[in-house]
Amino acid sequence: MLDDIPSLVAIENQSFSRGDYPIGKRQFKFLIENRRVKIFIATINGEAAGYVCLLMRNKTAVVYSIAVSEKHRGNGLGRKLLEAAERQACKEMALIIRLEVSCTNRAVNLYEKHGYSKTGIIKDYYGAGADAFSMFKQVARQGGEEFEKINTGRYGCNPAAASTASG
Repeated sequence: MLDDIPSLVAIENQSFSRGDYPIGKRQFKFLIENRRVKIFIATINGEAAGYVCLLMRNKTAVVYSIAVSEKHRGNGLGRKLLEAAERQACKEMALIIRLEVSCTNRAVNLYEKHGYSKTGIIKDYYGAGADAFSMFKQVARQGGEEFEKINTGRYGCNPAAASTASG
C-alpha cells in the first residue's frame, strides 16, 4: 500500500484546497502504518480512483478522509467507499462513526442520505471563515454508560487528535 501513496496524494490534492489541509506523503505513510487506521482504495482499470481512511479509537470510528479522483466523480464511488468504511466500523465493533466535513462540501448530502446527523458547526475548522459540520451516525447500540456517551456527545475523537495517536 505504500506504493499507492503518490496516487492517494494526487487524489487528495484534486479534492481539497491547501486551506483544507490535504494529507501529504508523510501523513499517508503514518496512517498506512498505524494499526488503528484502515484505508480502502478503490481502483478502476488498475488506477487508484478514490479512497477512504477510517480511524478506530475505542468504540468510535472516524472517517478521517474520503476522496474520489475528478474523473471518477458522480458514479457512486464515494457512496461505495463510505459503505466500505461503515462495514469495517461494524467489524471493529464501533458504536458510532464520526466525521467533519466542510459546510460547503456537496458530500454533506451523501452523509445525510446515509443516516449521518449534524451535531454542530466547528467554526474556522479549515481556516478563517471555512466552517465544518461535525456529523455522526450510530451504527450499534450498547446499554448503560456507553449509550449515554453517544447521546451526550462526550464520546469520540476528532481527526487532529486521532492523527497523533500512537498505535
